[in-house]
Amino acid sequence: MTSPDLSLHDAVIHVTPSYLPVLGGKETYIYEIVSGLKDRRFVVLSSKISGMRLRDEIGSRVGILRVGPRDFYRGPKSLPSPARLRLLVGYTLSLVRLSRQRRVTELLGASMIHSHWSDIGFVEALRGIVPEGTRERIIEMALTVASFQKPTIFTDHSMFLQQVSPSEHRLLAHALQTYEVVVCVEQEGALRAKEMAREVGGSARVEYIPNCVNTDAFSPVDPSGDDRPTICYMGRANKGYDLIFEVIRRLREYRFLLLVAGDQRSLAKWKTVVSDRVRLIVNSPPSDLPDLLAKATVMLNPILIPGISRVTLESLAMGIPVVAATGTSRFPLVSGRTGILAEPTAEAFAKAARELMEDETRRRRYGNEGRRIVVENFSNRIVLPQIASVYGNLAS
Repeated sequence: MTSPDLSLHDAVIHVTPSYLPVLGGKETYIYEIVSGLKDRRFVVLSSKISGMRLRDEIGSRVGILRVGPRDFYRGPKSLPSPARLRLLVGYTLSLVRLSRQRRVTELLGASMIHSHWSDIGFVEALRGIVPEGTRERIIEMALTVASFQKPTIFTDHSMFLQQVSPSEHRLLAHALQTYEVVVCVEQEGALRAKEMAREVGGSARVEYIPNCVNTDAFSPVDPSGDDRPTICYMGRANKGYDLIFEVIRRLREYRFLLLVAGDQRSLAKWKTVVSDRVRLIVNSPPSDLPDLLAKATVMLNPILIPGISRVTLESLAMGIPVVAATGTSRFPLVSGRTGILAEPTAEAFAKAARELMEDETRRRRYGNEGRRIVVENFSNRIVLPQIASVYGNLAS
């Protein structure tokens, strides 16, 4: 972990609620940019987190500055709490932290801000607790804090595709009205963002720039003779576990590799399924993932929200076919071409996984096609120059 030089006038500052970075969409998105654009300097402004051992794998070009108050609800030592309290307290702390991050951006004097902050959902938890007038003032305060003195880019991590709360809708409108550029990682999200911009009078330039993957690092590996066919799951500890656990029970003839990120409390339930045929690896940094995924034969991705998943991109880049939940904006996962889209039930996932595990020819066909599509459309060699162009245009 490094601290930034306080004279980085030509740097880009990424403002984000959390940066671990382990198996998370926003975190890996930032990691790909700051590690891949080697001719730029970056500062990542994030939160202090307890219990997470972090590697600085990028070098002196990138400063990682963690701002308080400490995030008690992310990381290995997160506090247990009811969901509503966690939303209210955690996101309120995120807003306090953002106000401090904003002051740091002014101190550093970098050339532009790249914001990923969207923790405004806590306002919905205030309904019935505070008067509506007070709640409205809190929303306005949050939007003021989410305004920066430097040219700002906002990356929409699939919010335009989802049914968002009224306060989140206000944040998206604020981004379109206040920031210079809004980057959407899905084409449909960009279309919806442009439609909203017309509705709210937003002047931000909306661009579709997809998530990307390092297709040199994530590339197919011929399995060694010691590697037995293995079904893999990769994701957050609090997502999809019931389905995955049931699939493990249904497919007793296969080995499983579980690559899971989370705190000690959320990981406890995953440890209960570990056995001779079920291996669990927790909190792996991005640099370790290619070697770990080389052990996978089929990837399970029970994503329930709309959008492209990094799990899908990284798996297909490795030539691993994916079984994912049906939904919108799933490309490059095309059912019957690069994997299988199944209903989000254990029965449907187990059936699809067994079909692929029993048909090597089909797996190779799906994997090869998935790899081709990712290399042609989502490789960092293609996508990162588009991000660099946004930075260059904003700086000129």
